[in-house]
Amino acid sequence: MRPEIQFYEELAINTHPALQTQLYDGWVLRFSNGYTNRANSVSPLYPSNLPGEEKVAHCEQIYAAQELPAVFKLTDASPAGLETYFKETRLPSDIANARVHLRRTVCAKKPKQRENNQWL
Repeated sequence: MRPEIQFYEELAINTHPALQTQLYDGWVLRFSNGYTNRANSVSPLYPSNLPGEEKVAHCEQIYAAQELPAVFKLTDASPAGLETYFKETRLPSDIANARVHLRRTVCAKKPKQRENNQWL
C-alpha cells in the first residue's frame, strides 16, 4: 500500500463528496444517483479481511440494486492482485453487458512541496 496515493485519494473523495457513502471492509462505496463515475464508485483504499472476489460480488449487488453499474476505481494503493482479477476473470463478459466498469488511476509524480505558506 502506498500511503501518499491513499492520502490523495482521500482528498479527492472529500473534495467531491457523494450523497451517500458506505465503508465495506476497507472499501469506500459512494452513491450519488448516477451523477459522475467518481461519486458513484468503489474505492478499495484500506486494508481488509474478506476475499476480494466476495467483496466484488457484494459491491455489484449493491450497485445493481440502485440500478447503477459497479465502477471500481483502482490505483497503486489498491489491494495487490485486484486489477489482475478483474482483467482475467470479470471484465471480458461484464464489460459487454455494461455491469462493471474499471477505472485505473495512476499517480505518476508526487506534488512539489511549497517552501512557505504565504499563498494560504
